[in-house]
Amino acid sequence: MGSGSFVLTDKRYIFMGSKRTASASLTMIVGIEPYRDAIAIHRSNKQRMEMFCGLSSEQFSFSMEGRDHAAALNGAVLAYLIEGLVAADAAAASPSAARSPRGARGGGAGAGSTADEIERLVKLRDSGDLTDAELTALKAKLIRG
Repeated sequence: MGSGSFVLTDKRYIFMGSKRTASASLTMIVGIEPYRDAIAIHRSNKQRMEMFCGLSSEQFSFSMEGRDHAAALNGAVLAYLIEGLVAADAAAASPSAARSPRGARGGGAGAGSTADEIERLVKLRDSGDLTDAELTALKAKLIRG
């Protein structure tokens, strides 16, 4: 797809590239594979996955417990952001039909417990895919629900 800009809204993702533009509703996502510097998105009605690279050169800002923070963007963080938006949209549309944000990853496996998710995050931190600050922020989000 060449180089370009990746934009994530609460309803869709858009890649505006030098060679091509891609856009899809978040509800079309059937799987996400995070990498250290990239993310692969699998969506319905599309045979090949889309790979977006070069994430580590970007930063994102967030507030937690009244304090502002900035962190480097990576595949795991972007996957959590997308999955959270998908889950929030599904819950708003029909609380009884809301799918788990973890269900989009790993071939549709169930979400598991909060402890399982924290254990998975620790493994990502240990492998270098998450920083200590990112791990702390994601753990806090999981615990808050």
